[in-house]
Amino acid sequence: MRPDGTNRRQLTYGPPGLDKRLVTWAPGGQFIAYTQDKRDSGRPSGRHSTVWVTKLVGNKESHELTAGFICNPGPPPEFCFHNVDADGDVIDGQPVLDAGAAFWSPTGNNIIFWSGLEGIGGQIWSIASNGKHRDQLTFPAKPPSGQRYPNNDDPRWAPDAKKIVFSTNRQNEQVPAPPAPCIPNPVPVPCGLMFVMNADGSDQHFVAWNSFSPFPGNAAWHPVP
Repeated sequence: MRPDGTNRRQLTYGPPGLDKRLVTWAPGGQFIAYTQDKRDSGRPSGRHSTVWVTKLVGNKESHELTAGFICNPGPPPEFCFHNVDADGDVIDGQPVLDAGAAFWSPTGNNIIFWSGLEGIGGQIWSIASNGKHRDQLTFPAKPPSGQRYPNNDDPRWAPDAKKIVFSTNRQNEQVPAPPAPCIPNPVPVPCGLMFVMNADGSDQHFVAWNSFSPFPGNAAWHPVP
């Protein structure tokens, strides 16, 4: 719709009962990407989330951008993609069942997104809008025994697409002390963190503290480089 609320029109259709959310525009405005639920009888919730792309001109077709992450449904399922850590080992606690938080590059056809297991954790990936060149960008270090791998989530491009800001709950980094516990619990809960990295995942570094439970923790980058 227009900024004044007029000329509203529906851009996507069906299937009924499955949410579509977190829309992001392609540069030029001819495509959108978004998170959509997909039915999954193997999960208690009956669904998982995936990233889709819809063409807004011509035939207005839609395609599932993160399709094919399960090569064989099993049991147990055989995954085409895995979240791996800094040592290259598969993160068993973050199976690539869900995808979301997509954000289209302001300068091209690359899309960054989160991929992992909703409610548990995941990592940030980059993919071309045609589904090719899927690359993991965040590779966490192994946590101390008994602790979960950190979740890296909610990526957002800089206007020139050279850097990415994202949320993380990693706690093993050398960062300034937080101003205070984030919530008044008997046991203080660490704040989340905002990090910035280069578009290829290099030079990940702290920039700010976030609120408790940093997800969603979507940052908004100033539109002027």
